[in-house]
Amino acid sequence: MISVLKNFESSPDLSYTPATLFNIEVAHMEYIESLLDEYYQLSMDLDAVGGPGANQELFEEISSIEEEICWEISLPVSSSNRGLIRFFNKEATKAFFIQDTIQKLMRAKAKFSFQTEEAILNLFRAA
Repeated sequence: MISVLKNFESSPDLSYTPATLFNIEVAHMEYIESLLDEYYQLSMDLDAVGGPGANQELFEEISSIEEEICWEISLPVSSSNRGLIRFFNKEATKAFFIQDTIQKLMRAKAKFSFQTEEAILNLFRAA
């Protein structure tokens, strides 16, 4: 598993399919990609109008999409997980953003799953 995680740390390989690695159905991954596509476009729109202070409704829509993406990936909706989506290079292409963000989310999911399993094992050990 460590070698797989190292693949995520380098620049995104646009031919890589994390869906097969994490047993996410292709249709489900396509839905996540469509959410990221929408997120990218709305973020660019928000940036163009001057940011969250200029259009609170658009900012709330973007925040809602962040939550949905976290839920779809089975990650807690936290500021750190939102940050995996939120902070991106505005000069990046949409395709790069989507693949890079999916890789970051999958890496976070792997870490979260490992931490959750380890916590459960520690509960049994303590009993």
